[in-house]
Amino acid sequence: MNEIARSITDYLIKKDIIAKDKRDIYVYGFKLILADIFNYVLIVAFGTIIGKTIESILFLITLYGLRQFCGGFHAKTFTVCRLSMIITYVSVIILSDSIGNMKSCVHVLFTLNFISIVFVSMFAPVEHPNKPLQKKQREMNKRKSIIMSVFVCFVSLALVIKDIESGVIMSTTMTAVIILMVVSMLLKKGGKKYA
Repeated sequence: MNEIARSITDYLIKKDIIAKDKRDIYVYGFKLILADIFNYVLIVAFGTIIGKTIESILFLITLYGLRQFCGGFHAKTFTVCRLSMIITYVSVIILSDSIGNMKSCVHVLFTLNFISIVFVSMFAPVEHPNKPLQKKQREMNKRKSIIMSVFVCFVSLALVIKDIESGVIMSTTMTAVIILMVVSMLLKKGGKKYA
């Protein structure tokens, strides 16, 4: 990953597309982009293998859609980041299958969604210490995180009527985002130090 990021950066410097003195910033940026692409491909590939391609895509859309405004746990290394992503994905798949097989599935989803919206309203965004937000940005992220949570809630419940697996995946992914926020707060890595 590092080598590819350096190669891309050096190529762009050679072509005079970016300035040489910004090399480290671009290398870091390309590493992040490549890491995200790797995550997407890994999750969708694994989802395809287990017959859950659509659910895997919905997982990624919901996870990244919420996390960009809610914040939460961020790993210190790329390896831990990959591992936490895989653990989160597998946990969501297992939890989704369990909830999807319950007779009271809709009630469980409604409860998870309600708790998630309340939690987001109270604690989002959970900031990373290396990326503190200005007051205006914090307020905007709070509003967006609440709007996104409500949107995910309604879409997941609407999907349950047509495709139970898709709706359950969205709800359990939102729950996973809440757990990642709690982990961050407990580790005192971001936001207010509640632990």
